[in-house]
Amino acid sequence: MAVHHPGMKQEISDLMHTIRQMVTQAMQNASFGSAGLRVYDGGWITIENGGLSITGTAKVSGKLGGDGTFDWTGPWYLKGKGEITGDTDITGKLKATGDTEFGGNTSIKKKLDVTAETRLRGKTTIEADLEVTSAGKIKVGDMTIEPRAGGGRVTFANGATITADGSGASLSHGVSKVFIDEQRASLMRGGTSLTVTNGEIHASGMAAFRDASLPEGVLRTNMIGRLERNTL
Repeated sequence: MAVHHPGMKQEISDLMHTIRQMVTQAMQNASFGSAGLRVYDGGWITIENGGLSITGTAKVSGKLGGDGTFDWTGPWYLKGKGEITGDTDITGKLKATGDTEFGGNTSIKKKLDVTAETRLRGKTTIEADLEVTSAGKIKVGDMTIEPRAGGGRVTFANGATITADGSGASLSHGVSKVFIDEQRASLMRGGTSLTVTNGEIHASGMAAFRDASLPEGVLRTNMIGRLERNTL
């Protein structure tokens, strides 16, 4: 069988040109089997005005770099340490299960719903209302502020309380109490009380004395300044 030799009676330059044409024609519709394709000794594969389509697996053990647009559809997994130096927009839901740290200014423009225990260690400024529901309390050191039906209550470390309800407010400590509303102001200690209303003063539980030379109900102060009422 005759064999065609493309380089017969050609100059070396003509022979190289012929071989390049034959290789180019062969590579325009080439395929590689299990042996694969190897590029070595610093060689490159350059794609001009074309594309790269992979239906299997692509593995990069060195550095993968680029300066165009990276457009990916489908799930992706980044398992190593990473860094993002440019602006990043996230339009979908973001879920972080590990520890998260923000080292710069953070702005949240919509509703923030926190169900975990929260600690604010820096200076905090509130420029709008702070609302505590019926199940919540505010603790300032040993002092507690809590909402109640019709009002609220402040409890101090020594047990004293300031309580407001639908009609007025009271300051209490043990058996001592001061109560005020729109109609009266009362000072109470055990069974003794002094109440001031519009144009009237009422007293109950006052110490008594007996002096027939004085009308009943006369008030006096004794040697130690105690106020007493004459009861005949």
